[in-house]
Amino acid sequence: LLENLQSQQHLRTLAENELAELTQKQQQLQQLLSARDALVTALQKEVSLLHTIKNLESLRAQLVDGQPCQLCGSLEHPYASHAPDADVDALNTQLREAISLLNESRDQLQHANNRTLQHQEKIKHIAGQCLETRETINALELSLLTQTEALRLGADVTLEQHREMLLAEQDAIKRTLQNIDAAQQDLTALDK
Repeated sequence: LLENLQSQQHLRTLAENELAELTQKQQQLQQLLSARDALVTALQKEVSLLHTIKNLESLRAQLVDGQPCQLCGSLEHPYASHAPDADVDALNTQLREAISLLNESRDQLQHANNRTLQHQEKIKHIAGQCLETRETINALELSLLTQTEALRLGADVTLEQHREMLLAEQDAIKRTLQNIDAAQQDLTALDK
């Protein structure tokens, strides 16, 4: 039982280390997500601005050299005869790629969040098993002390009564070992 307890404590330490790594990865993914979100927002604004500029064709036709612009007040009108050169298609392509990367980052962050929750549950499960094993060990130690004290005091415990107590303790130990084996299988399944 002590070896199982040590094994459980080792598994818990490993899971806690993995959780720390996952938490760090989550933070990095969150930063990447924020940067990609900012890029998408900037590209969306730029696309909107280019559409607005192209839609100002009627105002460009009204510009006269030397007279102030109705929108900005400038006396110079470099785009009076034509809209500024802008590749809206290329900008839209950049925007679609940025949105795709943003969605990919969201998916990665969601996956990291799910793995973190799994590891937290795993640690909680292992901690519960460690507690159960400690309680079993404590109960067995108390039982052994009680039996030892009874024998030392010369109590009249028949061989059959002693055998029944030992069988009951053996059953308790078997159940505990089965619980530990099941928990280790659960942990192995979680790691996959």
